Amino acid sequence: MWTALVIAALALANGAHGYNVDVVVPASPAYGSTVNLEANYQMGPGEYIQDMTWTKDGQVFMTYSQRPDNVFSWRTLRGVDINRDASSPSLVVLNNVDDSASGSYGVSMIIASGSVGSISTSTYNYAQDMLVGGGNALGERFNSRRPGGGSVGGTTTTIVQHSSSAGSGPAVDPLGSRFGGGAAAAPAAPAAAAVPAAGLANAIEQLQNAQNKLANALNAALG
Repeated sequence: MWTALVIAALALANGAHGYNVDVVVPASPAYGSTVNLEANYQMGPGEYIQDMTWTKDGQVFMTYSQRPDNVFSWRTLRGVDINRDASSPSLVVLNNVDDSASGSYGVSMIIASGSVGSISTSTYNYAQDMLVGGGNALGERFNSRRPGGGSVGGTTTTIVQHSSSAGSGPAVDPLGSRFGGGAAAAPAAPAAAAVPAAGLANAIEQLQNAQNKLANALNAALG
């Protein structure tokens, strides 16, 4: 009976805690914005943070220990540009987030209580995916880089078509106008040489005479 009571008491002591943790990871921050990763906590009597770890896709970029001297440790990680001056145990500030900042962010905390020789711990874990720009990531990037800002829907595109009226010369090639200032006019086909009427008649007569001579030669050969 006493053994059962001791086991129940130990289970109750290990399972009880007074801390409260509220973690905030933005699901879809705007491209180029500043992001706050929050781990707002309140410890119960005698409790303290033995270890806090922030990760992105399983890789650690910040650790913190409350005792003995509020020790921080930062690690360089692609896509995680930390503003260390603005960060604290309960807040990690990321500068100018882009595509590389998207991923799964997690925080793990080991909360300890008790005195030396009799310390009990409790673990808290949280994870949240973050997609920079959300479902309109491409639009967010485009708008942030356009001079003067504004929405994509408000942009007017003017298409200029080159044309020429009848009788005004050859049409201008638009591609040529962009690269060479306009296409050169095609050279005119050479005009056919004029044949005098008298010369044409003489040529026809000579052809007929040649045909007659050939016919006479063939008749003579066959006869």
